[in-house]
Amino acid sequence: MHNELEYDDDTFENMRNDSRKDLISHLWSYALSLENYVIQLRMRINGYDDSRLPYPDPASDFILRFQDHPSYTEFSDILDDECRFDPVRE
Repeated sequence: MHNELEYDDDTFENMRNDSRKDLISHLWSYALSLENYVIQLRMRINGYDDSRLPYPDPASDFILRFQDHPSYTEFSDILDDECRFDPVRE
């Protein structure tokens, strides 16, 4: 089972004082790790029954990347980097 994140008061205070880019960076990393977790779960589910694949392409609906959002250029260095996340563990 995956561990729930726990935050104390000091952590929340530090998060409030972080820059906007730090916040976006943390949120983006977390979103990517959750995406990876869901894809891994779908692949596991596919392995249960070889005759029918519930998810023929486990990553098929993870394509939203926000390039058309007005603030994209401000955070493009963060949003373009999809390789720096820690996977969510079970």
